[in-house]
Amino acid sequence: YQMAYRQHSYLLRDGANEGFHEAVGEIMSLSAATPSHLQSLGLLPPDFKQDYETDINFLLKQALTIVGTLPFTYMLEEWRWQVFKETIPKQEWMLRWWQM
Repeated sequence: YQMAYRQHSYLLRDGANEGFHEAVGEIMSLSAATPSHLQSLGLLPPDFKQDYETDINFLLKQALTIVGTLPFTYMLEEWRWQVFKETIPKQEWMLRWWQM
C-alpha cells in the first residue's frame, strides 16, 4: 500500500480509514490459519484428517480470538469518537479512558 502511494505527499500515504488495513490483515491471517493451508505448508502431518471436530475447533478458536477483543475495541472507538467530537475536554482524556 505504501509503495503504491509513494509518489504522493507524505501526509496522503496512509489509508483513509485505519480499519481497512486491519481488515485486510485479519483476512490474510484467517486464510493463512486454515488447516488445509497449514497442511500444504507441512505444518500439519500429511495424514491429517479434517473432520467435523477439527472444523468446530478451528472455528471456535477463530471466534474466541475475534469475539474476545470486541468489548475493548468498542470501548476504544467510543472513546476516540468522543475525543474527535470534542465532547471530552483534553484535560479529561485519561480520566474518561479509565472510566470506560
